[in-house]
Amino acid sequence: MRPRPDITAPLSWQFPTPQQSTLSSGIEVWHYRLPGQYVVTARLIIELPLSVEQPQLEGISSLTARCLAEGTIDHPGLSFASAIENLGAQATGAAGNSTVQVTLEAPVTSFGQALPLLAEMTMSPALADDDTDRLKVSRLAEIGQQESHGPYLASTALRQCLLGADSRLTRPAGGLSASVAALSGTEVRDFHQRHYGPRDAILVIAGDLEHDQVEAYAQASLGSWKSATSAISPAPVRPGPGRRAIIDRPGAVQADLAFGWFGIDQADRRWAALQVACTIVGGSFTSRINHRLREELGYTYGVSLEAMPFRQGGLIYLTAATRTEVALAAVAEIMDLLALKQAFTADEVSQAINYMRRSAPLLFDTAESVAGQAASLAAGRLPIDQVSRYLEELANVSAAQAMDAFTSLVTPASASIIAVAEAGGLGASETTAPWLQVPVAPLA
Repeated sequence: MRPRPDITAPLSWQFPTPQQSTLSSGIEVWHYRLPGQYVVTARLIIELPLSVEQPQLEGISSLTARCLAEGTIDHPGLSFASAIENLGAQATGAAGNSTVQVTLEAPVTSFGQALPLLAEMTMSPALADDDTDRLKVSRLAEIGQQESHGPYLASTALRQCLLGADSRLTRPAGGLSASVAALSGTEVRDFHQRHYGPRDAILVIAGDLEHDQVEAYAQASLGSWKSATSAISPAPVRPGPGRRAIIDRPGAVQADLAFGWFGIDQADRRWAALQVACTIVGGSFTSRINHRLREELGYTYGVSLEAMPFRQGGLIYLTAATRTEVALAAVAEIMDLLALKQAFTADEVSQAINYMRRSAPLLFDTAESVAGQAASLAAGRLPIDQVSRYLEELANVSAAQAMDAFTSLVTPASASIIAVAEAGGLGASETTAPWLQVPVAPLA
Protein backbone atom coordinates (compact mmCIF):
# COMPACT_ATOMS: atom_id res chain seq x y z
CA MET A 1 0.00 0.00 0.00
CA ARG A 2 1.34 3.38 -0.98
CA PRO A 3 1.77 5.95 1.81
CA ARG A 4 -0.65 8.84 1.87
CA PRO A 5 0.91 11.87 0.15
CA ASP A 6 1.80 14.87 2.25
CA ILE A 7 -0.62 17.78 2.04
CA THR A 8 1.17 21.04 1.46
CA ALA A 9 -0.05 24.59 1.79
CA PRO A 10 -1.81 25.91 -1.36
CA LEU A 11 0.17 28.09 -3.71
CA SER A 12 -0.40 31.82 -3.69
CA TRP A 13 -2.99 32.93 -6.27
CA GLN A 14 -4.07 36.29 -7.60
CA PHE A 15 -6.80 37.35 -10.00
CA PRO A 16 -5.27 38.05 -13.44
CA THR A 17 -4.18 41.58 -14.26
CA PRO A 18 -5.29 42.88 -17.67
CA GLN A 19 -3.47 44.95 -20.20
CA GLN A 20 -5.32 48.19 -20.76
CA SER A 21 -5.74 50.39 -23.79
CA THR A 22 -8.21 52.91 -25.18
CA LEU A 23 -9.90 52.85 -28.59
CA SER A 24 -10.40 55.89 -30.80
CA SER A 25 -14.05 55.90 -29.74
CA GLY A 26 -12.99 56.33 -26.10
CA ILE A 27 -13.92 52.77 -25.08
CA GLU A 28 -11.50 51.38 -22.51
CA VAL A 29 -10.23 47.85 -23.23
CA TRP A 30 -9.28 45.36 -20.51
CA HIS A 31 -7.50 42.38 -22.05
CA TYR A 32 -6.94 39.24 -19.96
CA ARG A 33 -4.40 37.01 -21.69
CA LEU A 34 -5.30 33.46 -20.60
CA PRO A 35 -3.11 30.78 -22.21
CA GLY A 36 -5.03 27.59 -22.93
CA GLN A 37 -8.46 29.28 -22.92
CA TYR A 38 -9.44 28.71 -26.54
CA VAL A 39 -12.99 30.04 -26.19
CA VAL A 40 -12.72 33.80 -25.91
CA THR A 41 -15.27 35.86 -23.98
CA ALA A 42 -15.86 39.52 -24.74
CA ARG A 43 -18.14 41.74 -22.68
CA LEU A 44 -19.01 45.30 -23.59
CA ILE A 45 -20.18 47.20 -20.51
CA ILE A 46 -22.26 50.29 -21.30
CA GLU A 47 -23.11 52.75 -18.53
CA LEU A 48 -26.92 52.73 -18.44
CA PRO A 49 -28.64 52.55 -15.02
CA LEU A 50 -32.21 51.33 -14.67
CA SER A 51 -33.10 54.64 -13.03
CA VAL A 52 -33.04 56.27 -16.49
CA GLU A 53 -36.27 54.46 -17.41
CA GLN A 54 -39.53 56.40 -17.35
CA PRO A 55 -41.92 54.82 -14.80
CA GLN A 56 -44.53 53.96 -17.43
CA LEU A 57 -41.89 52.22 -19.57
CA GLU A 58 -40.01 50.22 -16.96
CA GLY A 59 -38.45 47.14 -18.52
CA ILE A 60 -37.47 48.92 -21.72
CA SER A 61 -33.76 48.69 -20.95
CA SER A 62 -34.00 44.91 -20.57
CA LEU A 63 -36.21 44.48 -23.64
CA THR A 64 -33.84 46.57 -25.76
CA ALA A 65 -30.84 44.54 -24.60
CA ARG A 66 -32.60 41.25 -25.31
CA CYS A 67 -33.50 42.42 -28.81
CA LEU A 68 -29.92 43.22 -29.81
CA ALA A 69 -29.14 39.66 -30.98
CA GLU A 70 -32.39 39.33 -32.96
CA GLY A 71 -31.00 41.00 -36.06
CA THR A 72 -29.11 44.06 -37.26
CA ILE A 73 -29.39 46.55 -40.09
CA ASP A 74 -26.78 44.63 -42.12
CA HIS A 75 -27.88 41.17 -40.95
CA PRO A 76 -31.66 41.35 -40.49
CA GLY A 77 -33.69 38.56 -38.92
CA LEU A 78 -32.27 35.05 -38.99
CA SER A 79 -29.26 36.08 -41.06
CA PHE A 80 -27.62 37.46 -37.90
CA ALA A 81 -28.16 34.20 -36.02
CA SER A 82 -26.70 32.31 -38.99
CA ALA A 83 -23.66 34.59 -39.13
CA ILE A 84 -22.99 34.06 -35.41
CA GLU A 85 -23.59 30.31 -35.47
CA ASN A 86 -21.42 29.79 -38.56
CA LEU A 87 -18.51 31.09 -36.49
CA GLY A 88 -19.27 28.74 -33.59
CA ALA A 89 -20.13 31.78 -31.48
CA GLN A 90 -23.02 33.06 -29.41
CA ALA A 91 -24.06 36.58 -28.43
CA THR A 92 -26.51 38.02 -25.89
CA GLY A 93 -27.50 41.30 -24.30
CA ALA A 94 -28.72 41.93 -20.75
CA ALA A 95 -29.56 44.91 -18.55
CA GLY A 96 -28.42 45.18 -14.94
CA ASN A 97 -28.83 47.71 -12.16
CA SER A 98 -26.27 50.18 -13.50
CA THR A 99 -25.11 48.89 -16.91
CA VAL A 100 -26.10 47.04 -20.05
CA GLN A 101 -23.74 44.21 -20.96
CA VAL A 102 -23.37 42.74 -24.43
CA THR A 103 -21.58 39.38 -24.37
CA LEU A 104 -19.86 37.35 -27.09
CA GLU A 105 -18.26 33.93 -26.81
CA ALA A 106 -16.29 32.61 -29.76
CA PRO A 107 -13.41 30.25 -30.55
CA VAL A 108 -9.99 31.85 -30.78
CA THR A 109 -9.88 30.92 -34.48
CA SER A 110 -13.00 32.92 -35.35
CA PHE A 111 -12.96 35.65 -32.71
CA GLY A 112 -11.61 38.26 -35.16
CA GLN A 113 -14.66 37.67 -37.38
CA ALA A 114 -17.13 37.46 -34.49
CA LEU A 115 -16.23 40.67 -32.65
CA PRO A 116 -17.51 42.88 -35.52
CA LEU A 117 -20.88 41.15 -35.06
CA LEU A 118 -20.92 42.16 -31.39
CA ALA A 119 -20.21 45.72 -32.51
CA GLU A 120 -22.93 45.49 -35.14
CA MET A 121 -25.62 44.27 -32.75
CA THR A 122 -24.67 47.00 -30.27
CA MET A 123 -24.33 49.96 -32.64
CA SER A 124 -26.89 49.18 -35.35
CA PRO A 125 -29.46 46.61 -34.25
CA ALA A 126 -32.63 46.29 -36.29
CA LEU A 127 -34.94 46.25 -33.25
CA ALA A 128 -37.77 45.18 -35.56
CA ASP A 129 -41.36 45.36 -34.37
CA ASP A 130 -41.88 41.61 -34.79
CA ASP A 131 -38.89 40.85 -32.57
CA THR A 132 -39.79 43.33 -29.86
CA ASP A 133 -43.38 42.08 -29.80
CA ARG A 134 -42.30 38.44 -29.55
CA LEU A 135 -39.82 39.13 -26.74
CA LYS A 136 -42.40 41.28 -24.96
CA VAL A 137 -44.83 38.35 -24.95
CA SER A 138 -42.01 36.14 -23.64
CA ARG A 139 -41.31 38.60 -20.83
CA LEU A 140 -44.98 38.78 -19.86
CA ALA A 141 -45.09 34.99 -19.59
CA GLU A 142 -41.89 35.09 -17.54
CA ILE A 143 -43.51 37.57 -15.13
CA GLY A 144 -46.44 35.22 -14.65
CA GLN A 145 -44.09 32.41 -13.74
CA GLN A 146 -42.09 34.57 -11.34
CA GLU A 147 -45.18 35.79 -9.52
CA SER A 148 -46.16 32.20 -8.74
CA HIS A 149 -42.78 31.51 -7.14
CA GLY A 150 -42.59 31.98 -3.36
CA PRO A 151 -38.88 32.91 -3.08
CA TYR A 152 -39.35 35.55 -5.81
CA LEU A 153 -42.28 37.09 -3.96
CA ALA A 154 -40.31 37.13 -0.71
CA SER A 155 -37.22 38.74 -2.25
CA THR A 156 -39.28 41.35 -4.11
CA ALA A 157 -41.18 42.34 -0.97
CA LEU A 158 -37.95 42.42 1.01
CA ARG A 159 -36.36 44.85 -1.44
CA GLN A 160 -39.35 47.14 -1.06
CA CYS A 161 -38.72 47.12 2.69
CA LEU A 162 -35.00 47.73 2.45
CA LEU A 163 -34.91 50.34 -0.31
CA GLY A 164 -38.32 51.99 -0.28
CA ALA A 165 -41.14 51.47 -2.77
CA ASP A 166 -40.04 54.44 -4.91
CA SER A 167 -36.61 52.93 -5.71
CA ARG A 168 -36.32 51.42 -9.20
CA LEU A 169 -34.18 48.65 -7.72
CA THR A 170 -37.18 47.26 -5.85
CA ARG A 171 -38.71 46.16 -9.15
CA PRO A 172 -37.36 43.60 -11.63
CA ALA A 173 -34.94 44.78 -14.29
CA GLY A 174 -37.29 43.27 -16.86
CA GLY A 175 -40.22 45.37 -15.64
CA LEU A 176 -43.70 44.39 -14.44
CA SER A 177 -46.76 43.48 -16.50
CA ALA A 178 -48.33 46.94 -16.79
CA SER A 179 -45.20 48.71 -18.04
CA VAL A 180 -43.98 45.85 -20.26
CA ALA A 181 -47.36 45.57 -21.98
CA ALA A 182 -47.05 49.22 -23.02
CA LEU A 183 -43.71 48.78 -24.80
CA SER A 184 -43.38 48.77 -28.58
CA GLY A 185 -40.66 48.73 -31.19
CA THR A 186 -40.89 52.51 -31.48
CA GLU A 187 -40.02 53.05 -27.81
CA VAL A 188 -37.25 50.44 -27.98
CA ARG A 189 -35.60 52.05 -31.02
CA ASP A 190 -35.86 55.49 -29.45
CA PHE A 191 -34.36 54.21 -26.19
CA HIS A 192 -31.41 52.68 -28.05
CA GLN A 193 -30.77 55.84 -30.04
CA ARG A 194 -30.85 58.07 -26.95
CA HIS A 195 -28.82 55.94 -24.55
CA TYR A 196 -26.42 53.58 -26.34
CA GLY A 197 -22.97 54.99 -26.96
CA PRO A 198 -19.25 54.58 -26.20
CA ARG A 199 -19.18 57.13 -23.37
CA ASP A 200 -17.72 55.47 -20.23
CA ALA A 201 -17.95 52.04 -21.90
CA ILE A 202 -15.48 49.26 -21.10
CA LEU A 203 -14.70 46.25 -23.30
CA VAL A 204 -13.45 43.17 -21.43
CA ILE A 205 -11.79 40.41 -23.49
CA ALA A 206 -10.50 37.19 -21.90
CA GLY A 207 -8.89 34.26 -23.66
CA ASP A 208 -5.80 32.94 -25.42
CA LEU A 209 -5.10 35.95 -27.63
CA GLU A 210 -2.07 38.22 -27.93
CA HIS A 211 -2.62 41.83 -26.96
CA ASP A 212 -1.79 43.22 -30.39
CA GLN A 213 -4.48 40.95 -31.88
CA VAL A 214 -7.03 42.16 -29.33
CA GLU A 215 -6.21 45.82 -29.98
CA ALA A 216 -6.51 45.36 -33.75
CA TYR A 217 -9.80 43.48 -33.52
CA ALA A 218 -11.31 45.93 -31.02
CA GLN A 219 -10.21 49.05 -32.91
CA ALA A 220 -11.55 47.72 -36.21
CA SER A 221 -14.87 46.77 -34.62
CA LEU A 222 -15.62 49.53 -32.12
CA GLY A 223 -13.04 52.26 -32.71
CA SER A 224 -15.30 54.30 -34.98
CA TRP A 225 -18.41 54.28 -32.77
CA LYS A 226 -19.67 57.80 -32.21
CA SER A 227 -22.65 58.96 -30.19
CA ALA A 228 -23.89 62.14 -28.53
CA THR A 229 -25.23 60.33 -25.46
CA SER A 230 -24.71 62.19 -22.20
CA ALA A 231 -23.24 60.77 -19.00
CA ILE A 232 -25.72 59.10 -16.67
CA SER A 233 -25.09 58.17 -13.07
CA PRO A 234 -27.19 55.64 -11.14
CA ALA A 235 -29.66 57.12 -8.68
CA PRO A 236 -28.32 57.00 -5.11
CA VAL A 237 -29.39 53.97 -3.08
CA ARG A 238 -30.88 54.79 0.31
CA PRO A 239 -32.34 52.68 3.13
CA GLY A 240 -36.08 52.11 3.09
CA PRO A 241 -38.48 52.20 6.05
CA GLY A 242 -38.18 48.52 6.95
CA ARG A 243 -41.09 46.19 7.52
CA ARG A 244 -42.13 42.81 8.91
CA ALA A 245 -45.05 41.00 7.35
CA ILE A 246 -46.65 37.80 6.20
CA ILE A 247 -47.72 37.63 2.56
CA ASP A 248 -50.62 35.22 2.32
CA ARG A 249 -50.17 32.62 -0.41
CA PRO A 250 -53.14 30.24 -0.28
CA GLY A 251 -52.24 26.69 -1.17
CA ALA A 252 -48.50 27.15 -0.64
CA VAL A 253 -46.83 23.93 0.50
CA GLN A 254 -43.93 25.69 2.22
CA ALA A 255 -43.02 28.98 3.83
CA ASP A 256 -40.42 31.15 2.10
CA LEU A 257 -38.59 33.35 4.59
CA ALA A 258 -36.48 36.42 3.83
CA PHE A 259 -34.59 38.58 6.34
CA GLY A 260 -32.75 41.73 5.28
CA TRP A 261 -30.69 44.75 6.31
CA PHE A 262 -29.30 47.73 4.44
CA GLY A 263 -25.58 47.08 4.03
CA ILE A 264 -22.30 48.36 2.62
CA ASP A 265 -20.42 48.40 -0.67
CA GLN A 266 -17.02 46.93 -1.46
CA ALA A 267 -15.20 50.20 -0.79
CA ASP A 268 -16.13 49.98 2.88
CA ARG A 269 -13.23 48.89 5.10
CA ARG A 270 -15.51 46.29 6.75
CA TRP A 271 -16.27 44.43 3.52
CA ALA A 272 -13.81 41.52 3.91
CA ALA A 273 -14.67 41.09 7.60
CA LEU A 274 -18.39 41.10 6.78
CA GLN A 275 -17.88 38.33 4.21
CA VAL A 276 -16.12 36.20 6.81
CA ALA A 277 -18.92 36.81 9.32
CA CYS A 278 -21.68 36.01 6.81
CA THR A 279 -19.95 32.76 5.88
CA ILE A 280 -19.79 31.72 9.54
CA VAL A 281 -23.36 32.70 10.39
CA GLY A 282 -25.28 31.47 7.35
CA GLY A 283 -23.28 31.60 4.16
CA SER A 284 -21.88 28.07 3.97
CA PHE A 285 -23.10 24.50 4.42
CA THR A 286 -21.35 24.29 7.80
CA SER A 287 -22.61 27.69 9.00
CA ARG A 288 -24.24 28.12 12.37
CA ILE A 289 -27.79 28.70 11.10
CA ASN A 290 -27.62 25.96 8.47
CA HIS A 291 -26.29 23.47 11.02
CA ARG A 292 -29.03 24.29 13.50
CA LEU A 293 -32.01 24.45 11.12
CA ARG A 294 -31.00 21.66 8.74
CA GLU A 295 -28.85 19.21 10.66
CA GLU A 296 -30.28 19.46 14.17
CA LEU A 297 -33.92 20.44 13.60
CA GLY A 298 -34.67 19.32 10.04
CA TYR A 299 -36.60 22.50 9.30
CA THR A 300 -35.02 23.29 5.92
CA TYR A 301 -32.81 21.95 3.16
CA GLY A 302 -30.55 24.96 3.49
CA VAL A 303 -30.07 28.62 4.37
CA SER A 304 -28.38 31.38 2.40
CA LEU A 305 -26.86 34.55 3.88
CA GLU A 306 -25.28 37.01 1.45
CA ALA A 307 -24.07 40.59 1.26
CA MET A 308 -24.85 42.16 -2.12
CA PRO A 309 -23.07 45.43 -2.88
CA PHE A 310 -24.24 48.31 -5.05
CA ARG A 311 -21.92 51.10 -6.13
CA GLN A 312 -22.87 52.84 -2.93
CA GLY A 313 -24.34 50.84 -0.09
CA GLY A 314 -25.80 47.38 -0.47
CA LEU A 315 -28.10 44.75 0.96
CA ILE A 316 -27.57 41.90 3.38
CA TYR A 317 -30.18 39.18 3.14
CA LEU A 318 -30.88 35.73 4.53
CA THR A 319 -33.30 33.32 2.88
CA ALA A 320 -34.71 29.92 3.79
CA ALA A 321 -37.65 27.70 2.87
CA THR A 322 -39.28 25.63 5.62
CA ARG A 323 -42.34 23.51 6.24
CA THR A 324 -45.23 25.86 7.01
CA GLU A 325 -45.92 24.45 10.46
CA VAL A 326 -42.36 25.08 11.65
CA ALA A 327 -41.84 28.49 9.98
CA LEU A 328 -42.37 30.56 13.12
CA ALA A 329 -40.11 28.27 15.12
CA ALA A 330 -37.48 28.64 12.38
CA VAL A 331 -37.78 32.43 12.55
CA ALA A 332 -37.27 32.31 16.32
CA GLU A 333 -34.17 30.13 15.91
CA ILE A 334 -32.74 32.42 13.23
CA MET A 335 -33.33 35.52 15.34
CA ASP A 336 -31.61 33.85 18.29
CA LEU A 337 -28.58 32.87 16.21
CA LEU A 338 -28.32 36.31 14.60
CA ALA A 339 -27.82 37.78 18.06
CA LEU A 340 -24.34 36.17 18.16
CA LYS A 341 -24.57 35.19 21.80
CA GLN A 342 -21.42 33.15 21.22
CA ALA A 343 -18.46 35.05 19.81
CA PHE A 344 -16.74 33.80 16.68
CA THR A 345 -13.93 31.39 17.40
CA ALA A 346 -10.50 31.49 15.78
CA ASP A 347 -11.27 28.11 14.19
CA GLU A 348 -14.52 29.36 12.63
CA VAL A 349 -12.74 32.39 11.19
CA SER A 350 -9.86 30.29 9.86
CA GLN A 351 -12.22 27.84 8.16
CA ALA A 352 -14.24 30.65 6.56
CA ILE A 353 -11.13 32.42 5.28
CA ASN A 354 -9.62 29.21 3.92
CA TYR A 355 -12.87 28.31 2.18
CA MET A 356 -13.14 31.67 0.40
CA ARG A 357 -9.48 32.11 -0.48
CA ARG A 358 -8.79 28.54 -1.58
CA SER A 359 -11.93 28.24 -3.69
CA ALA A 360 -11.17 31.46 -5.59
CA PRO A 361 -8.98 29.81 -8.28
CA LEU A 362 -11.82 27.37 -9.03
CA LEU A 363 -14.30 30.22 -9.40
CA PHE A 364 -12.17 31.87 -12.09
CA ASP A 365 -10.83 28.92 -14.08
CA THR A 366 -12.41 29.84 -17.43
CA ALA A 367 -12.30 32.86 -19.71
CA GLU A 368 -16.03 33.29 -19.18
CA SER A 369 -15.71 33.50 -15.38
CA VAL A 370 -12.74 35.88 -15.54
CA ALA A 371 -14.59 38.14 -17.98
CA GLY A 372 -17.71 37.97 -15.81
CA GLN A 373 -15.83 39.06 -12.69
CA ALA A 374 -14.03 41.79 -14.61
CA ALA A 375 -17.38 43.01 -15.93
CA SER A 376 -18.65 43.17 -12.34
CA LEU A 377 -15.65 45.32 -11.42
CA ALA A 378 -16.31 47.55 -14.41
CA ALA A 379 -20.03 47.84 -13.61
CA GLY A 380 -19.21 48.73 -10.00
CA ARG A 381 -16.46 51.16 -11.05
CA LEU A 382 -14.02 49.27 -8.81
CA PRO A 383 -10.21 49.11 -9.15
CA ILE A 384 -8.84 46.47 -11.51
CA ASP A 385 -6.94 44.82 -8.64
CA GLN A 386 -10.00 44.73 -6.35
CA VAL A 387 -10.26 40.90 -6.26
CA SER A 388 -6.61 40.37 -5.31
CA ARG A 389 -6.76 43.12 -2.72
CA TYR A 390 -9.91 41.61 -1.25
CA LEU A 391 -8.29 38.16 -0.97
CA GLU A 392 -5.32 39.71 0.82
CA GLU A 393 -7.62 41.54 3.22
CA LEU A 394 -9.49 38.29 3.90
CA ALA A 395 -6.28 36.62 5.06
CA ASN A 396 -5.90 39.20 7.83
CA VAL A 397 -9.45 39.28 9.22
CA SER A 398 -9.60 38.51 12.93
CA ALA A 399 -12.50 37.08 14.95
CA ALA A 400 -12.98 40.46 16.62
CA GLN A 401 -13.10 42.30 13.28
CA ALA A 402 -15.64 39.83 11.89
CA MET A 403 -17.81 40.22 14.99
CA ASP A 404 -17.62 44.03 14.86
CA ALA A 405 -18.49 44.16 11.14
CA PHE A 406 -21.49 41.88 11.56
CA THR A 407 -22.95 43.42 14.72
CA SER A 408 -22.57 46.94 13.31
CA LEU A 409 -24.81 46.03 10.36
CA VAL A 410 -26.91 42.99 11.31
CA THR A 411 -29.05 42.80 14.43
CA PRO A 412 -32.31 40.92 15.04
CA ALA A 413 -34.04 44.11 16.14
CA SER A 414 -33.27 45.92 12.87
CA ALA A 415 -34.23 43.06 10.53
CA SER A 416 -36.90 43.41 7.89
CA ILE A 417 -38.67 40.06 7.69
CA ILE A 418 -41.00 38.67 5.03
CA ALA A 419 -42.74 35.31 5.21
CA VAL A 420 -44.57 34.09 2.09
CA ALA A 421 -46.85 31.27 3.18
CA GLU A 422 -50.41 30.14 3.63
CA ALA A 423 -51.12 32.44 6.56
CA GLY A 424 -53.72 30.17 8.12
CA GLY A 425 -51.18 27.39 8.49
CA LEU A 426 -48.71 29.53 10.43
CA GLY A 427 -50.83 30.10 13.50
CA ALA A 428 -49.36 33.60 13.80
CA SER A 429 -50.32 35.77 16.74
CA GLU A 430 -48.69 38.33 18.98
CA THR A 431 -47.72 35.47 21.26
CA THR A 432 -46.40 32.99 18.70
CA ALA A 433 -44.82 35.58 16.41
CA PRO A 434 -43.61 38.57 18.43
CA TRP A 435 -41.44 39.61 15.46
CA LEU A 436 -44.57 40.31 13.39
CA GLN A 437 -45.59 43.96 13.22
CA VAL A 438 -48.20 43.72 10.44
CA PRO A 439 -50.77 40.90 10.66
CA VAL A 440 -51.17 39.78 7.02
CA ALA A 441 -50.01 41.92 4.11
CA PRO A 442 -51.08 41.45 0.46
CA LEU A 443 -48.34 41.52 -2.15
CA ALA A 444 -47.82 45.07 -3.41
